[in-house]
Amino acid sequence: MRRGTRSQGAMGLALALTLISGTALATTREDVWIPIQAWVHDPVIASVDVSPDGKRLAALTLRNVNEAAQVTVWKTTELHAEPSGRFAPKDAKALFVTWLSNKALAVVGRQKFDFRIGGRPTRWFRDLLYIYSLGPDNEVVRELRLLDKEEVIGFDIENRLRLKPDKVLLGVTSREFITD
Repeated sequence: MRRGTRSQGAMGLALALTLISGTALATTREDVWIPIQAWVHDPVIASVDVSPDGKRLAALTLRNVNEAAQVTVWKTTELHAEPSGRFAPKDAKALFVTWLSNKALAVVGRQKFDFRIGGRPTRWFRDLLYIYSLGPDNEVVRELRLLDKEEVIGFDIENRLRLKPDKVLLGVTSREFITD
């Protein structure tokens, strides 16, 4: 082993020990004792959205690894507490969630169908759009499924009406008017 390599290794070790001890000294007791519930509520969080007034937070979460995703709603002033609302579409798996207004959520859910055609199983998926009205404690007051017989290909929030905060204009695309 060459002499320059040994001195570089010792210098690297001294630098690493200095950085580690400096980090340990910079950590205070308050930093160490933050409860885990303040940071992590559920194993996976996706499709996070904040309500237009900034008072609520909605996301898709998994309570357990083998369960379907649920829509979870928190009050932004109480993010350290357990979520105040949790629900899922009855006949579909939730894929996406967004706020339409301060009290209404849009949830895209996917249904899976298995058919046997010619002895071979065929999978078919259908995306559905659900509108949920929430109460003051984030409980579901009303559930509405748009285009009950049609698959939703996409939707877009066209306009949030400033003078009517409980109303929103949606643009929904379905397969009904699509031609080959």
